[in-house]
Amino acid sequence: MAQTEGWIGYLCAALFALGMPIFIIKLLPGSTYLRIRDHGIIYCSLFRETVIPWDVIDEFFVITIRQNGLAVYKMVGFNYAPSYNRPQIGHRLSSSIANCEGALPDTYGKKAEDLAELLNACLHEFKRAHGN
Repeated sequence: MAQTEGWIGYLCAALFALGMPIFIIKLLPGSTYLRIRDHGIIYCSLFRETVIPWDVIDEFFVITIRQNGLAVYKMVGFNYAPSYNRPQIGHRLSSSIANCEGALPDTYGKKAEDLAELLNACLHEFKRAHGN
């Protein structure tokens, strides 16, 4: 492609090459995981851990990523509870782009539907136990 397209071919090759280290890092043990705990969920992507307590989550649901009208990927999204005090501009921006306020970076070997169902069951159990 570089021979026929010139600098555009080199640009495409460079962008592809930049993604390779990220792909390799995601294969390393401990770089990506989801832990479901009594107090909430903990997920890790590229060794960066994020903790989200159950009491700030309203619901989990499946988001379908489409390209040219075709479904190409499903992931689990979530909305924050109305009582959660978080900057509203971020909520609105994320909601307008992806129809959710947050999303998990992976499905962790499960179908998105199954993972959303499991997380909602844990969320409802937490709410039931804490009177929410």
